Amino acid sequence: MDIREHLVNITTINNEDTLLTFLVLCKLSFQSSMIVDDNQHRLRWIDVVSKLKFSQLTLQQIITTYIDYKEAFNEFTFDIPALIHLITIAHPLPNANYSPFSTFMHLVQNLSLSSEMFYEQFLDIFTLRIRNQYYYFHHVGDLLRALKSRETLFGKYFQVYSTWINEDEVWKMFLYLFENTDLSEMVQNHLVLNLAKRFPTADIDKFYHDIKSAQNRLETITSVHRESYVKVLEAIISAFVDKHRYNTRYCYPLTEQQLKQFFRLALSLSLTYNLKQPPYSLIIERLVFKTGAQSHNKIQKMQLLFEKLIDFDQNLPPTIDPALAIRDEWLSDYSLNISTE
Repeated sequence: MDIREHLVNITTINNEDTLLTFLVLCKLSFQSSMIVDDNQHRLRWIDVVSKLKFSQLTLQQIITTYIDYKEAFNEFTFDIPALIHLITIAHPLPNANYSPFSTFMHLVQNLSLSSEMFYEQFLDIFTLRIRNQYYYFHHVGDLLRALKSRETLFGKYFQVYSTWINEDEVWKMFLYLFENTDLSEMVQNHLVLNLAKRFPTADIDKFYHDIKSAQNRLETITSVHRESYVKVLEAIISAFVDKHRYNTRYCYPLTEQQLKQFFRLALSLSLTYNLKQPPYSLIIERLVFKTGAQSHNKIQKMQLLFEKLIDFDQNLPPTIDPALAIRDEWLSDYSLNISTE
């Protein structure tokens, strides 16, 4: 009797009896492989479960049944590649009330597997289903929160999410992640990296509205997390302003009025008023020092500079010294050589 031949003929788990038969044949096949095959060619779980194409039983039912007979498989413990394949054929159906990721974590723990290794290998399934908008928003949000202590994994999963989901949902996710949650500096960097890639080409008015909505939520962010929240927002604004400061073939330039609006909005978020840092420095340089006006006459350039400085000063809160916002290198084009000018 060729046990493996019978085993490979089982491609569908129709019911509990079929599953039990499958497990018995797995046990016998593993035992046979230990005798017949060398270490390099011994049968693995993925070799047997990969023949399964469909299951009428749920993923939980399959794994629970295996766990009931786990002692019979002490020498052939179930592993992550096998679990990943079972998820592809028996993925939990969408259910707003229960997260599939909670199911996966429960099964991983019951199987005594590494959650980190599981999520490394689950990423391809996540990507495919995110592209098809399979998961509920709050389930993905809770998954990302759960991964925040595994910063590299967080970066991979958030990159997938921010790539395939529309901008409104990505922005909502950013806000959701900051609700009563402490995010490490590396997680913040992942947020900035991916959001800065996604939003620089957004519609200017739409982006301003998004930042305004983030400002309105500032009071709901606990004081412990507020500095991190503002830091990420400033970095996103910086990327956007840098992309739109000047006319390019890809982006419409920000008008002076829009630059001033973003400047005031950024100031309303700021906790430190460090105007020599982006996004403030980017806006000041564009508004005052690199306006696009062309003149080879330094006297005229100086006159224009004074006008811009006066206008800029009027946009600052009275408590801020405008001199603290100006970088020395910005003045290099305005220095006068008395002997020649």
